Order: sequence, then C-alpha cells, then structure tokens
Amino acid sequence: MDSFAIQKKVYNKVDAKYPPVIACSHGTLFIYSTANGQIRLFLSGEENNVELAKSPFVESRVTCIAISPAHNFGVTCYEDGSILIYNLIHNKIVKSLSKELKGPITHISFISDTDFLIFDANLNLTLFSLA
Repeated sequence: MDSFAIQKKVYNKVDAKYPPVIACSHGTLFIYSTANGQIRLFLSGEENNVELAKSPFVESRVTCIAISPAHNFGVTCYEDGSILIYNLIHNKIVKSLSKELKGPITHISFISDTDFLIFDANLNLTLFSLA
C-alpha cells in the first residue's frame, strides 16, 4: 500500500456558498446546486461555471442530481417529489414534473443515456425513460 499514489486537485472557481448537492461524470463535468437553488454545470477542464435554466420548483430543495453517461441530460430531484430534466447540450429544461412522486426523492442514477432510476423516501424504486 505504501507505493499507492493519490493525486489531488482543488477547484477554487466553483461558485458554491455551502456544501452542494453534486454529481459528476467522467471527471470533466460536474453539476451542482447553489444556496439559492440555482443549478450549475462546472467544466473542470476549463474551470468554468455555466448556469442552467432556473428551476420552477423554488419552494423545494434539491436532494439529488445525476448526469447521463453521454452528458446529454441532467436530472435534478427535489424534496417535494418533483423532477426537472435538463438538456445539457442546449442548456434548457426539457421536462418539469411537479410533485411526480409522493415524497422526498433520495437517490437518482442513470442506467443508460435515456433511462434513470429514482429511489424515494417511501422506499419506492421508479424507472423513468426519456422518449
């Protein structure tokens, strides 16, 4: 174990004021929420923050975020069961599902470029497919 090396890089240009909800993909693209609920992309190669379209769910807090493997879509989930789907290529919201689930969403994971699983606080596992 002594010969095992770890590299560390600190990104100082991430615009977060408190510990954010964060997701990353392939080490170059991060998506996170800010204190005011704004969703941002962070491109680590360029150390650049990109603001995404404002969420319509201003009354609810982001609980989890995921990025599709091809970086085409980002999904944010909220404590009121709402789901927001972004097209990351065109920086726009493609679908807004208000209170889609009956409680806080606790986990999300893409299983393909167009399919993702969501687990909620009521212990329900739901598969969503983008058509």
